[in-house]
Amino acid sequence: MIRRNEKRAMLRIVEAVIAILIIASVSVYLYSQQVRKSNIQEDIYNLEDSILREISSNNELREDILKGNLTNANRTIESRMPGSLEFTTRICEPEEVCGMPTYLGLKKEVYAKETFISATLETYSPKKFKIFVWVR
Repeated sequence: MIRRNEKRAMLRIVEAVIAILIIASVSVYLYSQQVRKSNIQEDIYNLEDSILREISSNNELREDILKGNLTNANRTIESRMPGSLEFTTRICEPEEVCGMPTYLGLKKEVYAKETFISATLETYSPKKFKIFVWVR
């Protein structure tokens, strides 16, 4: 009779260890997914910052944006954008709420940053230039 109780006790201990291992495995997996997501978010924001700095310091691109021309700015962004990301841009008036030009029915997170382009040596017509980036 004692052996039977010892076997049951051992079985319960093994069950508890297996349950703990399953819970720990799921927790580690979920944590690693969260860390990966925040790293991607940080990388995208850093990329957007560097692109916007480059555009705001380039007089030719500044002039194009102040005239409402996105072609050269989009080419510059496209050359810097990794293949796993997509983007769209928009030029807005300073007081305007600057949303995406068209909503693509995305069920993804869209990361947005903007910069203020106020003038060049020849032109004063302040604009907001905004970039929207998402993972394909």
